[in-house]
Formats: sequence, structure tokens, C-alpha cells
Amino acid sequence: MKAKKIWHLISNRWFSAITAYAINAAKALEIHGHQCVFSPIKNTPGEVKALENNLNTISFPGFGLPQFIRFLSLFRSIKPDVIILYGGPEEFLCKFLPKNSSVIILRFQGNALRSKSQKSPWLFEYSHKHIDLLLCPSKRISHAFKGFKNLPPVSTVSLGVDTGVFKPHPQANPFNHSKRPEVLIFGRLDPIKGHKEFISIFAQFLRKWPPTKDPKLPVPCLHIVGLPANISQDQLERDVKTHELKLGEDVLVTCHKVDDPALLLSNACLGVVPSLGSEEICRVAQEFLLCGTPVFVSGVGALEEVLFVGAGESYKGKSKSDVALQLQKLIEKSITETSISRDLRASMAKNLFSLHSMGARLINEINYLSK
Repeated sequence: MKAKKIWHLISNRWFSAITAYAINAAKALEIHGHQCVFSPIKNTPGEVKALENNLNTISFPGFGLPQFIRFLSLFRSIKPDVIILYGGPEEFLCKFLPKNSSVIILRFQGNALRSKSQKSPWLFEYSHKHIDLLLCPSKRISHAFKGFKNLPPVSTVSLGVDTGVFKPHPQANPFNHSKRPEVLIFGRLDPIKGHKEFISIFAQFLRKWPPTKDPKLPVPCLHIVGLPANISQDQLERDVKTHELKLGEDVLVTCHKVDDPALLLSNACLGVVPSLGSEEICRVAQEFLLCGTPVFVSGVGALEEVLFVGAGESYKGKSKSDVALQLQKLIEKSITETSISRDLRASMAKNLFSLHSMGARLINEINYLSK
């Protein structure tokens, strides 16, 4: 198959899950031999990450109408076969591309639909008239488009993760019972991520440990790793003390970047994603599974879509006491499982969530539109 030239346009000004998806989509397509040009806004984390990943990067000051002449000039210079859009401003600019162009345009929809879009479906449909495919990271978002009558085709392609980085770490030993097994929450400190609520659940769980079946099992601890965003380290530590948990023993808090995330995730006995909202792309849950670590997820957004047989469990819709009991059973199982089980979990996750798999799915969609 002839290599295609694919232009990624992204107006996000921060390193969100959508930005991560865009960068990984470009990497995934390059793995399959296609040529990508990545165009973020200048001086943004997206630009920094694109350059770090050695993507062919051509940045814009912005994607407003004043940039249209440069946008059109670049379009004619790059001559893309495909354009993938990740936001509204760049989608608007593409309305003014030459009508005789044969370029295929994909629009990535990384957030749940706003109520405004559903209340005014005609406006939403009109704004997407020039789009050939709506690309979604989860079935949940894809299904939200079912109520629309005049939209382009909708397809689901989940995020792919670099399995050269996220894989079972050779130096990891999650079965080292000379120290307390770690239940790990990994990600920025933000109220939407549910740290406070899970600390309460963990405190309830810890009061009932050890399980009667095997009272010799080591006492787990909760390890929270993340950079402060809308919660400070002090606030988080106050939440820990409120539940009479011991800092540095029952709960560990790490608020700096770790040198080797794969080692951290591989050493955990259980990965927890306790988010209260969003989670349509689910990168962290995928990273845990690629490292062989089972997950315990809140079930918001698309989190349950990452679960496969043996991947872990969701506690969506359950009371705190029921979640604490479910957590106990899952930790007991994860502490006593074999390394073979973890390797099998990582292998299954790799088939689903690798960059190679992501690239193959994207190319399938592009080839279908090219017919």
C-alpha cells in the first residue's frame, strides 16, 4: 500500500488526554510507514511533546482566521492525503479548503458531547458537513452520535500506548512481601480524579484487613503519585490524616515526576483509577495493564471499556462499604497471583492497546474512506 501523508492539526493549549491521543496517533501511523506532519500551537506542551517524540512539527501561533493564509499555504506545500483535526478552531479553518481537493478529513471527538450539541443537532450536523469521518476514542462517545441523522460515519479507535516503554519491568517485584504491597493511584492531583473519595474507601478497607481466609497476608498501603494541579500536597495529606491513616506507612504520597513510570506501575499489586468524571481516553488504566498490573476502576466515562477477562474490576454504582469489600477480595487475589498471570495480562493488553494496533485501526478507516 502506498504511504500516505497525514497532517495532524491540534489547537489544545495544554497536555490533555486529547493531546496525548494526537501525538500517539501520529506515532502509530508512522510505525506503519506513513508520513505525518504535526501542527500544534507554538509554545504549548503539545509542541514540546511532539518535538520530544521526533515528530515532523510545524507549529502555528493559533488557528483563527488571521492564520488562514499561512494554513492554506502549508496545505498546498504539504499536500496531505489525510487531515486529522482535534479541535474546533482547526475544524473551522478546514471549511475553507479548496472544494476540488481530494483530501480526507477526520475529526477526533475526545470529549463527551455537550448538552448544547444535543439540543441543537442541526447546528452540530451543519458544522461537520465537510468532515468525512468522526473518530472517537471510546464506544461510549461513538454511541452518543446515534441520535443524529445527518452526520458523517462514526468510528471508534482507542488510544495506543508505547509498549516499548510500558511493559512489565524486568526489575519489578510486586510479590516482595518484605514490604507492604502498594495499591497505586497514578496521575495529577485534581478533585475530578477522586483521590479524596478513594482515601475514605481505603481507610474502610484497611480496618477490615487481613482477610479471614489468609490472615498472614501482608498489609497493603496506598501510594498516591502525581503532580499537584487543583489539589496541593498539603490538602491531600490532610485528607489522609482525617481518616486516621498514617502518612509514610498506610499512605505514601509522591508529588514529583518519577524517573521510571513503568517500574512504578509494574511494582504495584493493584492500579486504581478512582476518577469522578471524564475518562474517555483511559490512558493510565491502559498503562497499568500493559505493565501486567490489574486495575480497579470507578467506571466513569469509558473506563469499563478497558476491562477484559482478568484485567480487573469496576466498582461503578456501589456503596463505599461494598467497594471496600470488593477491594479486599481483589487485593487478596492480586497479591497471591503468579508472575505468569501478570505476563498474560500484559500480553492481552498489548494486543488491544499498542501503538501498532492503534495505527492499524486508523489505517483501516482511512483506506475505507479512500475507496
